[in-house]
Amino acid sequence: MSFVTQPNKPQGWVSDEIDAYRLYERVVLEFLRTKFGNQPDGNYKVEFINDKFLFNVPRKLSDAEKDELMDKRDEKE
Repeated sequence: MSFVTQPNKPQGWVSDEIDAYRLYERVVLEFLRTKFGNQPDGNYKVEFINDKFLFNVPRKLSDAEKDELMDKRDEKE
């Protein structure tokens, strides 16, 4: 059995995820920067695993924020 972890999160940050269908990593990262500020990319640690993007954030995204991100499907930049 293997476990997926998000090591090296800044203190107090949590892991979150969103379906990756028709989303690009660059778009997810830019969305997180817009929501939470221009942190070093390593803090967000966006990873594609099992058809989802996993990432670190200061707090979990709300359903409305996830909907907003999903509205960005197919955007490449």
